Amino acid sequence: ARHRVWIDGAAITLSYSELALLAYLVLHPGVLHTRSGLIEALFSTSAGEQIGHRTVDVYLQRLRRRLDPYGDIIRTVRGRGYRLDPHPDLRVVG
Repeated sequence: ARHRVWIDGAAITLSYSELALLAYLVLHPGVLHTRSGLIEALFSTSAGEQIGHRTVDVYLQRLRRRLDPYGDIIRTVRGRGYRLDPHPDLRVVG
């Protein structure tokens, strides 16, 4: 309930995984993250279930869509990974 995302004054709804991914990227701006690194940091399960590398792509795609028109703050570095690039209109509170 404490974690909220606002875009241009309007609250947006994110799934638990989308919010976790966004929070992780916001806490590590400008850092290049591989798919494997994101899976390990965010999606490791104690039940031994495997999360596919493409699952990260799906969450990132959905997150970018929900952050429209600011979805481009999440950059794809082809063949290497993903990073959050700071944007002058982006503000993290708390």
